[in-house]
Amino acid sequence: VPAPTGTLDLAALDDALTELHRPLLVVATAGTTDTGEIDPLDAIADLCTTHDAELHIDAAYGGPLLLSPTHRELLNGLDRAHSVTLDLHKLGWQPASAGLLAVPQHHHL
Repeated sequence: VPAPTGTLDLAALDDALTELHRPLLVVATAGTTDTGEIDPLDAIADLCTTHDAELHIDAAYGGPLLLSPTHRELLNGLDRAHSVTLDLHKLGWQPASAGLLAVPQHHHL
């Protein structure tokens, strides 16, 4: 799905989800490493609900915004994901990799 402005094109995503066969998985980004762009997570979650698609959000870089009272609203919709990845080493600028995959219930694994 194209991302001409740096975030997912919602109309193109809707078209793709309409045309594709099930099961479907959409991967959204919450903070790109290069520019910090955050996909419109709530709107993407709405499309996933409409099209019965699972949603994974890569919050490896932007996930720590949850700790910011000023900027956490940029991650609205993160709680609607079926799975989320976070890179703990990016939070503390650590030289060793430390990532995690979070799911709402263990049976989702």
